[in-house]
This record gives sequence, structure tokens and C-alpha cells, in this order.
Amino acid sequence: MEVLPLIFITGASGFIGFEVAFQALHAGYRLRLSVREHGSIPKLQQALSGHSDRVEFVVVPDITVPGCFDRFLHGATYVIHVASPLAFAGGDIYTPAVRGTKSILSAALQVNTIKRVVLTSSALALIPGDHRRDGLVVSEQTELDEAIDPALIPSLDPRAQYRAGKLAAHRATLEFASDHDPHFNIIMLYPTFVFGPNRLQQSASELAGTNALLFFTLMSEHPKGGQFLGAHIEDVAKAHIRALGYAAPGVSGFLLSGKRRSWSDVCKFVREEFPTMKLKLQPRDWENYTVDTSQAEKCLGLSFRPMEDQVRDLLQQQLSFREL
Repeated sequence: MEVLPLIFITGASGFIGFEVAFQALHAGYRLRLSVREHGSIPKLQQALSGHSDRVEFVVVPDITVPGCFDRFLHGATYVIHVASPLAFAGGDIYTPAVRGTKSILSAALQVNTIKRVVLTSSALALIPGDHRRDGLVVSEQTELDEAIDPALIPSLDPRAQYRAGKLAAHRATLEFASDHDPHFNIIMLYPTFVFGPNRLQQSASELAGTNALLFFTLMSEHPKGGQFLGAHIEDVAKAHIRALGYAAPGVSGFLLSGKRRSWSDVCKFVREEFPTMKLKLQPRDWENYTVDTSQAEKCLGLSFRPMEDQVRDLLQQQLSFREL
């Protein structure tokens, strides 16, 4: 009987991590899912109850601890590292992003069955943090020369800490590949804001992360960002699965996003699609950079869903939990 390939996935209890796990199961893989707390396992088991024979769980309480993954990668063919604190999570955002990446790469280096490591980064690792982003077309080839001073990280706001962590993890990955010439290839994925239905959310009170950012932007007067630039959750997860089949040597990267849209476009769509919703947003754009996702479209065969699909799928779920 054929033994299905095993994927080790971190961050499985999160928005992106669970969608990746869900799609991986439907693609036929076996999974070893890493979570931070044992208490999150029953909910995941219930959500994946139809596939329990192909899923196992391990608990890694702190991904900043060197060697934290070393015991858990045996027998794996692929690794997908999603776990990293969000900009809205509070606490130390920078350290887990950097040390977690180093830990997973170091652990994979010790397991000769591993063919590929996929890392969930962020488009923020490619986008300048200042006026240089104005009019910029961001791609995987965009290089940032910004210095990162770890001593200053605690004084930064959460989004700046998140961005610094992703940028530092990006650089640490390139340094690792250069220093160790690993037997596996590495693929970094750079999604913009990720929106869409959350398969684990069961009530309005569980709304969190980027979905919360967009939902509460629509329910307030002022945009939380200078333009709408997002990727559908199902496209982002699909990119992770497609990346498992991308065998180019060394380190590769793919930017994941739908097309840039204005907040006026978003408001117009919401009013037409959800006429009874109490939309409060006063649209205003103050950023005008865009992204080139042609590499992901060509190499991974992706077609990114537009703003309309992202917003519709998010609001249909959230409004089902509320009366608005």
C-alpha cells in the first residue's frame, strides 16, 4: 500500500494554518500539526473529524526555544511553517517570527527525508516602510536595505514590529541557505492582507486578525490602511499546497495578492451586495503602490480572486453571526 507523504505544519490553529491543513488533507497528504497549546487540539480534531486517520498532533509551547521542533520532523517529506504572532496579538511579535524560522530550518536540516520547506512570510517584507513605496510596483525582486536594530523593536508599534520580524526572518532564511546549502529547497510566500471565511470561527466574538481589521474598517469611519490590497484565504492556502510541487533549487519566493483597489470601490460593492448593512466607512486612499504577482501565477498556476470575492466571502460569514 502506498504511503502518503507527510507534511509537518506549524500554526495549525490559526486562520491561515488551518486552511492550509484543510486543503492539504483534501489533496491527499498526511499531516502532523503543531499547536502551541494542548487545549486547542479538540477543536481541530472536530473540524477535521472526517480525516482523523491522516492527522496527528504535537504541542510546541514556545517556538523561540532553540531545538523546539527537533523531535517532531522525523518521517516528514515537507514542512510548512505558518506559525508567527500577528500584529494585533500583543506581546513580543518580533522574536517568535525570527527564532521560529531559524528553529524550523535548523530542525529540517537534520532530517534527510525532507524535500521542501515552505515559509509563510508577508508582503511587508518586500514593501518599504516609508515614502519610497509611493507608486512602487512591488515584486519578489524588491530588495529592502532598511537596517533593523533589535534594541529598538520594543519601542515600535505592533505593525512595525510585525513588519520588522518578517523582514528579519526573510533575511535569516537567505543567510541560512547561504551558510548551510541545505538538501531541501526553500519557498517563501509573501501574502498581502489575507481575507475570507475562517473555517474555525464559530461566533462573532471569535473574529480576529486581518478579517477583524477589514470588518471593523467597514464599520468605522476611517480606513485602517491607505488602500485595499488583499488576498483570498483560499488562494493563499492553495499557494502553500502548490509550492510543495515546486522543485527549483535554493530559495524561491512568491508574492500573493489580488489587484489593488480603492476604498471607494469597496464601499460601492458593499452597498450594492449588502444593502441592509450599516456601512460607516468614509473612503479615502493615501497610498498608491501595487504588486506584481505574475511569478506566482506562472510558476504555481494561481489565479487570484478579486476584492469582490474577498469582501463578499468575509461579510457573508460575519453577517451570519450578527444582525446588521
